Amino acid sequence: MHGKRSKFVQGLRILYEIENQTKKNMSIELSRNSADKYTFSSCLYREIIGYCLISGTTNYFRSEKIAEYILKINVYHRDYYSGNKAKTTIPNRIESIARTIKQYLSDLTQLEILDTRPAITQNKQGIKEYKFTYFGKLIALLIELEKTETRKIIRTEKISDEIYNLLKLSFEVSRSSVDLFCLIMYKKLVEKNIFNIVIHHYKDVLKDPHIKNKMQFLHSLGLIQSERGSTLEFWRIYRQSLDELKNLDYKKYKIFLFNLKQKLETLHQIKCRAFFSFEKWRYDNREIESVAVMEGYCDNCKLYTTGPAYIKHYLENYFSENKISEICPECNIDILDFEIIVEDKE
Repeated sequence: MHGKRSKFVQGLRILYEIENQTKKNMSIELSRNSADKYTFSSCLYREIIGYCLISGTTNYFRSEKIAEYILKINVYHRDYYSGNKAKTTIPNRIESIARTIKQYLSDLTQLEILDTRPAITQNKQGIKEYKFTYFGKLIALLIELEKTETRKIIRTEKISDEIYNLLKLSFEVSRSSVDLFCLIMYKKLVEKNIFNIVIHHYKDVLKDPHIKNKMQFLHSLGLIQSERGSTLEFWRIYRQSLDELKNLDYKKYKIFLFNLKQKLETLHQIKCRAFFSFEKWRYDNREIESVAVMEGYCDNCKLYTTGPAYIKHYLENYFSENKISEICPECNIDILDFEIIVEDKE
């Protein structure tokens, strides 16, 4: 169990980690069906986060309170206290579970899903009290949305609205270029009734082991993977949002493009075949935020060659899944074809 818990602080992936476990190596099978099986730890994390939909984001609680909740809903603990253990009193059960989940609560605090404050018991012992953050509620809603979709419960529209409102609230209190862009774009997506693209994106991000904190999660929008239904309509909204950001705050518009530039160039650097050429072009174009340096293949040169590409042109073809190309800077004769690079979530 401790190995599973320690991995959790590396990212949010364990919330959605599905593994084929059996009674032999788990003591109990914690699954609804053969395709939906979670480890004991991931079940417990999900159930603790689910408590947010009961407690909200304003009320502090102690570990005993959430232990009482876990005792009622967790399959393992319900089955554990049967047979001879059925005589164990409820207060003793809660105390035992509270000791177990303290590490889980600590992990969730590190991920900014929970907030804490010091408190004193009646015996004047120092303890911690916990409260869910708005980010914690966002994660809880994404998990709840998955459950409603699995069970075909018609509540998804209400949950989607709550997710949008939470994201909107988060972006309104920040001043980054990404926050302002998302604030503009999400509103347009809701108006066009295609906000589900963003929700699918964030559900995928939950599985990404490279996401380690709240800010990385919220600011992961740079490239929404096209296989998740990024349509031409989505690109039109994306481009309109860029134009609106440009008119609203030109400096933040340039910063946002610079963020995209860094992301694209980093992805291309990872698979680069001719690094000497790549680093030279990248250095020479370092101050042009509207251009990203990428590596492509030229049929005339028969070589992988580095060249600049306008970010907007790249994104337009990225979202429409078209071929991405520019004139080869080496021969000026043929077209330099760029690969559509996506982030590996495996």
